[in-house]
Amino acid sequence: MQMTIKLNDKQQQEYQAMHELYQRLSPVERQIALLAATEDSSPSWIADTSGRSPKTVDNHLRNIVAKACDVLSTDSLSRSRVILLLRSYFTISGY
Repeated sequence: MQMTIKLNDKQQQEYQAMHELYQRLSPVERQIALLAATEDSSPSWIADTSGRSPKTVDNHLRNIVAKACDVLSTDSLSRSRVILLLRSYFTISGY
């Protein structure tokens, strides 16, 4: 049985923006984004889990945030805000 989730206008806009962001991410950035959206994940945990160095993970996270700013047409977003938006997107999308 598939569950239907009702979204208000703002949530629908955020979902669409995160869908667009996800489409713009490279395969490695998608993996990092999925790991980052895992509850209580830390950059060191992401590095250990993905087999990448913490510096590489940090670079990918910065790229993800920059792409999110582009998609959302804003100059600045915090990493934690982008991760929360991605977490919602992945939850609704069934990832």
